[in-house]
Amino acid sequence: MTRRLALVWLGAAALLAGCGGASPVPTSQQPTGPRATTKPSRTRATRAPLRPPFRTTWVVHAGSLIEFPPAILNARLFFGTNAGRFLAVSASTGEIVWERELGRCIAASPAVDRELVYVALMDPYPCATHDEQAPGFLVALDADTGRERWRFKAGGPVESSPLLVNGVLYVGSWDRRVYALGARHGQVIWTFETGGKVKGGAAFADGTVFIGSYDGRLYALDARDGRLLWSADVGSSVYATPLAFHGRIYVGGLGGDVRAFRVGDGHLLWTRRTGGYVYSSVAVWRRTAYVGSYDGRLYALDASSGRVRWTYAAGGPISGTPTILAGVVYVATCAICIAGETRAGLEGTYALDARTGRLLWTFPDGDYTPLVADRRRAYLVGYSRLFGLVPASATGR
Repeated sequence: MTRRLALVWLGAAALLAGCGGASPVPTSQQPTGPRATTKPSRTRATRAPLRPPFRTTWVVHAGSLIEFPPAILNARLFFGTNAGRFLAVSASTGEIVWERELGRCIAASPAVDRELVYVALMDPYPCATHDEQAPGFLVALDADTGRERWRFKAGGPVESSPLLVNGVLYVGSWDRRVYALGARHGQVIWTFETGGKVKGGAAFADGTVFIGSYDGRLYALDARDGRLLWSADVGSSVYATPLAFHGRIYVGGLGGDVRAFRVGDGHLLWTRRTGGYVYSSVAVWRRTAYVGSYDGRLYALDASSGRVRWTYAAGGPISGTPTILAGVVYVATCAICIAGETRAGLEGTYALDARTGRLLWTFPDGDYTPLVADRRRAYLVGYSRLFGLVPASATGR
């Protein structure tokens, strides 16, 4: 959330003079399928057979910024806003099924299971200047009714999108800790303390939890007991969620570079740089890693070497994670990511051929993560609106 207050990048020329253009490869909330939530691999690629151009079938006006995309469960979309409003929406009609006013800023995607929705809460709204000493919470809501089932209190705001694996939730906090919680009742299983705020989400592979910290390090923790297996220097503060892919763990830093480490021991494999902050996590499809940068470019990288395959100049900072859908990569530009000011005309969502970077379609709204999908519809995340989309050739809603 505090990324919206970032200063204009001043070191682009120095960064680009480094090792070419590249970026991180983390992970993300599962963006598709009947339960778009906590896919441990977080590749952000889906086989849903949807391609542009699209037409809009419904719109939800959320009232304030939607910074992270919804989770999908049982034909409903679950998402929160900066003002603390949390909604469950019908995927077919856009009608609001239920909503809760939670009173705290929300800057994370929820996780869902068959019964519960898990929501990360920061400090009290309006969060214009954050109260770093305020507690944060992870709240479990009944997926059918929105009734609160349990609440866990952390020592600082919770901005980290929770990851749910095998009945355990993994989440970070500004109190520098990583928590493993039982999903049924919210009981603490273990905690691990880093050297800085933990704002990004966790990834999971082979019994290991990977998560970055604002202390500039990537941590590999035993998922059973939180024991440190290894840590590695990322070179700058880490906001992006890491990605485990083909024996490598990829993560980007706010210094603008991306590093690839060996999953087993944290050995550094390669480093590349972009021309701006890397808040974006990486999406992976067919051995290509896609990531956005505050330099306004989407980078398509060889996932094994970091070599640049192509770049696309989107015309504004890219803060959210790309989504790949049926061979098309989607990315949004952030109109409020330059010195904390909104720049009219910068916001937008772009659909590109994932192989070549050729522009296929545009949409005049967007800011962070562009869209998620199931097999029937795509759901595009605008600044404060959620759009239900179907291919332009489709009939009905």
